[in-house]
Amino acid sequence: MSENRYGVVLAAGKGTRMNSSLPKVCHRCFGEPMLIHVLRSLDISECINTTVVVGVGRERVESILPEGVEVVEQAKQLGTGDALSSALRKGDIPDEAIVLVTCGDIPGVRPQTYDKIYEKCEEGNDLVLLGCGMEDPSGYGRVVVDPDGMVEKIVEEKEATSDERKIDLINTGILAAKASLWRRYLPEISADNEAGEYYLTDVIELLVADKGQVQLATVEDNWEVSGINTRRRLVEFEKVGFQRRAEELLDSGVTVHDPERVKIGPWVEIEEDVEIEGDVEIIGPCSVGSGTTITGPTRIAFSDIGPQNNIIRSQITDAKTGSRVNVGPFCHVRPHTVVKDDVRLGNFVEIKKSKIESETNVAHLSYIGDASIGSNVNVGAGTITCNYDGYEKHRSVIEDDVFVGSNCELIAPVTVSAGAIIGAGTTLTDDVPPRSLAISRVEQKIHKNWVTEKWKPRKESENDHGE
Repeated sequence: MSENRYGVVLAAGKGTRMNSSLPKVCHRCFGEPMLIHVLRSLDISECINTTVVVGVGRERVESILPEGVEVVEQAKQLGTGDALSSALRKGDIPDEAIVLVTCGDIPGVRPQTYDKIYEKCEEGNDLVLLGCGMEDPSGYGRVVVDPDGMVEKIVEEKEATSDERKIDLINTGILAAKASLWRRYLPEISADNEAGEYYLTDVIELLVADKGQVQLATVEDNWEVSGINTRRRLVEFEKVGFQRRAEELLDSGVTVHDPERVKIGPWVEIEEDVEIEGDVEIIGPCSVGSGTTITGPTRIAFSDIGPQNNIIRSQITDAKTGSRVNVGPFCHVRPHTVVKDDVRLGNFVEIKKSKIESETNVAHLSYIGDASIGSNVNVGAGTITCNYDGYEKHRSVIEDDVFVGSNCELIAPVTVSAGAIIGAGTTLTDDVPPRSLAISRVEQKIHKNWVTEKWKPRKESENDHGE
């Protein structure tokens, strides 16, 4: 891992065309705020330190940032050059660091692209600019290169000559150079332009005038460097991304029965022989093991799904399953849940913050919260761990080889030791010793002939029929 790769993400703008009180970079793309995708790509490209420049909606932006990301405020929106200057003024970015500048509203840039830019800087180029060829470059700044492929300047469309407007190579706004170079040239750029802003790209002209080298890095995929400025553009960008992902999976040994109905994000790893059918959404960093079948409507987020699972019409979030796990239909696996091999979670089961060991069966209509359940346990239908007393959460422990009958309530904190049996309908308030029977029921009473002697059925009336 390089120790000199730093990143600065520009995220100070409001994004007025989004027509939203939410800062633009906080809008969700592939199930997560678009800024998160930028940060994750930088992290994978071995960027050891990332600074996010915030402005409008600072509190909202900071609330979504992962731990370790630094924040600098750009008090006034004075352009990209001023934003980078704000980050460099922090003083903890060393002069020898390679500082890559990117934007928080381009969530499609792959880690490999950022890696390419860093590598070109590490080869000794003074500054590296990422460009992209476009069939219709209208509205973009054109990148002018010399015969050797070095960047001479960037020309904004309104200032370009007729020949320069024919150039199809556009500026993506992603640049990298050593911190010492940024610190040298940023004070020299001017805000003498129509917008009254300091443009980061003006550094290129100053550097070239001093015989410096500006190396061009290119990306072939226009979609990758698409900026998101409107809700419509966000939806269109997502749709293309999901379609491409489905096609990639089909080519890699995954069966996607209806590609237009699946939404699989860029950070999802799916092994061969997985089968996906129906409305399925898989987002965030996820993995799905070989041989697993997922039938929609199903949503899986931030989870690791083991091999040969069978998941039917369920929701799984921030959880982990082992091999040969059956989930659903209509099962809800909530955060911080670990399910080991050969477990069955029946229909309408909810699991939260629990660990379930191998070969255990949690039958339908059960709630398991804040619990540790051993292996070879039967949890009968309608069983509930009563984990909340109105003030605090408490844990239930069910050890190996326990049989819990249907419609039981375990009032936590409580421990059921190995091999015990809990009779159906029991409300359990005390610990159960090993291989013991616990049963708690109200005494059943029979009143013979009560129906005949006491019960008088109500006569039907017009009101009974809502008339």
